[in-house]
Amino acid sequence: MSDSEEYEYEYDESDQEAMDDGGGGNGDDEEQSFDYTDDEGDSQPQEDGEAALENSYYNAKSERDDDELAEARETFESVVRMEIAQNKKAAGIDTSEDGGGEENDAMDVEGGDNVKSTNLTTPLKYHGSWSYKAIKQLVKLHLRSMDSTAIMKDYSRMFRVASASDAGISPNYMEKSVNRMLDRVSNLVAAAGSGGGGEGGNASHVIAQNVYGKCNFMCTL
Repeated sequence: MSDSEEYEYEYDESDQEAMDDGGGGNGDDEEQSFDYTDDEGDSQPQEDGEAALENSYYNAKSERDDDELAEARETFESVVRMEIAQNKKAAGIDTSEDGGGEENDAMDVEGGDNVKSTNLTTPLKYHGSWSYKAIKQLVKLHLRSMDSTAIMKDYSRMFRVASASDAGISPNYMEKSVNRMLDRVSNLVAAAGSGGGGEGGNASHVIAQNVYGKCNFMCTL
């Protein structure tokens, strides 16, 4: 097992975030628990939706822990699609044709149809805290495979979800997430360096430069 893989399993940052945040606030607690009741009424569909998102998210984490990485990526993406569909439905938007898929999310941006989908700093609508957490897990999976294109695509998407007004991601939670992601990248570079550098070391340095550059750019907006 490489040093980078050991770092991946040293701790699950979600557990640490839960302790740091003290379990308070919507979207601030990675491992937040949900209270289920037998009460009927308008809140029941929302609870069912939350339970479905929670179950899918933890199924993806189980797949990841079992090294079923391709399955985990798809399940994490399904969490995003599911939450988008739920939020669109709550907003009265028909998703029967697009299914809330990622290929249609590009225009789900704040600012209306006049905003170009190619603007990677534009906040994404209809995403929520589960989408954010799932995308963050995708970035970590991409870091394992050193897929620089996928890393930056989902790292940008993570920022876009967090910056949306209706996502429910607090600045404090976002700061902690980004700092831990930067620590992860730093450890990746250190592990590559201890292995003698070479192609892997060069790739890790390029990834680090891109990730840190993206962070610096977004933090100045």
